[in-house]
Amino acid sequence: MNEQNIPAGNQPQTTPKKIFDTIDGNTLMLQEYEPLQFAVEKILPHGLFIMAGSGKIGKSWLSLDIGTAVATGGKLWDFAAEQGEVLYLGSRRYPSAVTGQAGENRNRRCKYITASSHDRRAWNRQRAD
Repeated sequence: MNEQNIPAGNQPQTTPKKIFDTIDGNTLMLQEYEPLQFAVEKILPHGLFIMAGSGKIGKSWLSLDIGTAVATGGKLWDFAAEQGEVLYLGSRRYPSAVTGQAGENRNRRCKYITASSHDRRAWNRQRAD
């Protein structure tokens, strides 16, 4: 009997293509890694982070303070920051909200992305529908 004559429920199953390589816990623990590098010593390693939490608790202020410390090579509280480039992706609908918070901490190493006025018009249209 060939494949065309096999009932639909009895078709041979194919193995799905492997997307990720996996390792077991013992292999993972035996790996040697370079020490973490920190953007802000002891509290913020290099990488991508998402600041999430309830509204009005200071996420934007903290994010801007971290960005300013890294952009200037200054300090965040008593922790030294390694000077580097900063990209602030904010969910604020109005760029003026960020400019008010950024205040005098303007620096060319900080780049800001907020919802543009075009996005705001589209968002308002969706709400009206």
